[in-house]
Amino acid sequence: MNSGNVRAEQWNGFEGVRLENAGFSALVLPECAGKIVELTVRSDGRQWLWRNPAIPVRLPRFGADYIHEFDSGGWDEIFPTVAPCVIETKGRRLTLPDHGELVGLRWRAVELEADGREARLGLEAFAPLTRCLFRRRIVCPLDAARMRMEYALIHQGEADAPWLWSAHPLLRPEGGLRIELPEGAEMTLWELEEGRLVRRGLFAWPWAEIGGARRDLSRLSSEAEARERPLAAKVFGRWPEEGARLVLANGHGFRVQAEGVDWLGLWMNLCGWRGAGPAPYYNLGFEPTAAPFDSLTEALAAGAARRIRPGERIRWSVTLTAF
Repeated sequence: MNSGNVRAEQWNGFEGVRLENAGFSALVLPECAGKIVELTVRSDGRQWLWRNPAIPVRLPRFGADYIHEFDSGGWDEIFPTVAPCVIETKGRRLTLPDHGELVGLRWRAVELEADGREARLGLEAFAPLTRCLFRRRIVCPLDAARMRMEYALIHQGEADAPWLWSAHPLLRPEGGLRIELPEGAEMTLWELEEGRLVRRGLFAWPWAEIGGARRDLSRLSSEAEARERPLAAKVFGRWPEEGARLVLANGHGFRVQAEGVDWLGLWMNLCGWRGAGPAPYYNLGFEPTAAPFDSLTEALAAGAARRIRPGERIRWSVTLTAF
């Protein structure tokens, strides 16, 4: 379908779908694991998604090395684990790949239309190890500055399956960007140490003790400043009822609200970790998530993993509102 608000579009040799409304313009690549490669706030024209200069977007390959082959930036969906791990479930031993199953799959479009009220793109992929069907429907009301992600998880296996999910948008930060969360909210800090995230303990947002100094994590440094004072840390906290806001120095940005989502993860990589690049990355992961862990194994040990029964359908949503 091609209309003013949803249309097919080529992007670097891939078939994409562009959705637009009063607030956003988004470009999605269904065959590349449903990756969103562009998310532009139309009030100031800023494209928010980070792109990795060292790794191009490519067709997915199940079980591949995510960090070196597929960490290309944009917005991915992560299920049933972020960190690679091994789990036992009803006599089945599952080796789950880095960043989960969905990033290694070509997704299928099941809905693509605009009806005068909203533009919609529905995609789905079947996770073969956990035997779950994952669906994401992007809905853009044409007369509003909102974009809503509607999710559904349907278990098609024969035994209960543990899982966690995380939205995985890697954003382009800049000096002065503010992350607005409730002041004093209890958060857990994990710092990167020798390539691994190590739990440091609790703190009250936004002030955390990192590297022997107190840092205000709500205000991001510029890339030049980050090179002088790098940071690589993961922060988890309860999802705030009122949502969260990402605000640029010019006052533009967007608010994030969620239903059926319990936690927020922040991957703060301000020139602190290089991944597969020749130089450390400067990006921000703003990640609504189902559990305060990257590893499903650790979530299970802590009693924090979600579970889905055979035949069960679980729904949740994330809504962005531009300003």
